[in-house]
Amino acid sequence: RPVLRPVADASDTPPDLRLKVSGYSLTVLHDSALSQPRLSANREGELSLTATPDGWQVRRIQRHSGDHSPLKAILSVPFVPRNVATQVEGGSLTLPDVGGEVRAEVNGGHVRMGSAAGLQADVNGGNLNAAEIHGPAHLTVNGGNLTLERAASLNASVNGGNLRWAGQLTQGDHHLEVNAGNATLHLLPGSQVH
Repeated sequence: RPVLRPVADASDTPPDLRLKVSGYSLTVLHDSALSQPRLSANREGELSLTATPDGWQVRRIQRHSGDHSPLKAILSVPFVPRNVATQVEGGSLTLPDVGGEVRAEVNGGHVRMGSAAGLQADVNGGNLNAAEIHGPAHLTVNGGNLTLERAASLNASVNGGNLRWAGQLTQGDHHLEVNAGNATLHLLPGSQVH
């Protein structure tokens, strides 16, 4: 049964998320019925949810040595997250649609996200899957896999691993550099590329 962690009222905390995922599973859900963010997990005392001037922070605070079952947590927020900064070092993270930019560093593990206004991603192992990026996308793949299902921008460097990108390019400058690994591009109808 989930263990709920109360959070002190922090009405001046911006609707941003700072997520550090290290060896556990975190799912972020938008629940407009809530009055403030709520973190629940299948084990007590291993994760913290803190209101900071930069947004709501989730991180692992300790590991229990006796229990080897996977740690799973759900962060429910009463708002559509504006900007999300995340560092994933093993484990998995699932994000809903985000109103602003997602900055993701993936050093192993899996990140699955909905849509966002922008994406800045460094994948050094593991996987990142994004549904739709409406604005700038700056992508670096040094190992692992990055899949972007629909985008309006392409600025990527692949130094190992795989990039799968689909989108519509209509204006602006776009750049792709492949030094090692693979890049698969699918230009959607309406693209204007010279």
